[in-house]
Amino acid sequence: MAHDLVTIEDYLSALATRLPGSRRARNAVLDELRDGLSELAARYRDNGRPSRAAAEAAVADFGTVDQVAAAFAGELVTRQARQIIAALIVTGPFVGVWWLLLLTPAGVPTLPLIGAAVLTGLLVLATTGGLTRWLPSTAPARALTGATTVVVMCIAGDIGVVTTFAVGSNAGFNGLAAVAVGASLVRLGCSVHLLRACLGARRALDSA
Repeated sequence: MAHDLVTIEDYLSALATRLPGSRRARNAVLDELRDGLSELAARYRDNGRPSRAAAEAAVADFGTVDQVAAAFAGELVTRQARQIIAALIVTGPFVGVWWLLLLTPAGVPTLPLIGAAVLTGLLVLATTGGLTRWLPSTAPARALTGATTVVVMCIAGDIGVVTTFAVGSNAGFNGLAAVAVGASLVRLGCSVHLLRACLGARRALDSA
């Protein structure tokens, strides 16, 4: 059994470096593969193979690391893209409300951009869900493009509203302004991180 663990875990460790997506999603895939590999290795042992040979045969049956990573790339990228979009849509109002209270709708020049980001996100969520698995489609690439677009729009929106307040607003810097600016800066930092995640997922998808 120790030999099984070494061989299978080495295989899974190599695969983990190639899988895109969030850590939770990657771990779920790895756990599923670990169960399958262990079960297959057990069958080979029952047929008389030594433990190490059984594990090696199980790994060989599953395919190379590149093949398995490519097989899961689309699913993981789509899931990650949808999570990014959902997170930005859900948290958006918690940022926007402070600016609307501070500047009023007429004073927020990025409202059309924010609306476009929400519509884009909702469209991607509606067209990349579970039903698309039954159809030949470009759902992973479409979801990732949509997520990247929404992230860029959020970055542009936060930069735009903070800049507008800093250079053109008559509102003083009070507690409400501090909360609004702080919320945008926090989301801006998160959005930059999410943009990097999108670019990394794009590389993984292109190499699949």
